[in-house]
Amino acid sequence: MAGRIVLGIAEAFILTIGNALLADYFDEKERPKWLAVQGAVGPILAFVTILGSGFLAAKGWQYPFVVYALAFPIFLSALLFLWEPVKKKKEEKVAVDTRTFPWQTAGLICLITLVTSVIYYVFIIHFSLVLTANGVTDESRIGVISSIASIAVPFGAYVYKKFSGRSIFFLLLLVYALMGIGYIGISMVHDEKWIVVMSWIQQIAVGLTVPTLVAWALNSFPIQHRGLGMGFWTTSFFLGQFINPLVVGFINHLTGSIIPTVTTVGVICLVVACAVWLPLFYQQKTKMKTV
Repeated sequence: MAGRIVLGIAEAFILTIGNALLADYFDEKERPKWLAVQGAVGPILAFVTILGSGFLAAKGWQYPFVVYALAFPIFLSALLFLWEPVKKKKEEKVAVDTRTFPWQTAGLICLITLVTSVIYYVFIIHFSLVLTANGVTDESRIGVISSIASIAVPFGAYVYKKFSGRSIFFLLLLVYALMGIGYIGISMVHDEKWIVVMSWIQQIAVGLTVPTLVAWALNSFPIQHRGLGMGFWTTSFFLGQFINPLVVGFINHLTGSIIPTVTTVGVICLVVACAVWLPLFYQQKTKMKTV
């Protein structure tokens, strides 16, 4: 348990620093490209990791943690290739004009990130239970199916790059609509192949989710508050991972099993998508009236 706590702190550091540096190294026009690259490369590594973890789990519950040894070559790479970012004159001027931390903006971003994170982790934490409920009980087989499902995540990163110029409402609409369709589909089919197909829809949403939320946060915090702002964002995202089992457990208590629980989560996603669509529709309507 103590080791897991230290690991969690380290992961929070990595995500906060990595995202803050991404904004320090690249301006607003370049960020979508590198967020998409991040969103594509991460899942490829996740594919290998999940696949390897599945086989290691068959030997014992503690063996998948050996994968974290990858942290050592990553550390050496960071030591060799990271550089201290140079502050841009434009951002320095903005920093002078915005001394107060934007608490209201941070609160909105963190709230939406928290809710999205809870939904995001339903697949990651509970997909194996869905497979088990459909008769797949072998750990290595579960690992293979999960890794095949994650192949679709880079396509989500591509979708983000394609629509990165659109509003946050449009991007969140895509995230929740795809999440809802994917979760409902996963819960309604029982054949392994169709479960994978429906998982691909959900995983495209996964690939779209993190770049969308990170870009929103990075573009909302001025340079002198970026580290603190991304710290709050990281806290919200990881807090969703902690809250997820509590929320899913509560829904599971009402529905009776994991399959109808996933259906319920899918329906919630579609309801949220409709709620996100309303301000987008209002914006379009106002724009048409203006024209």
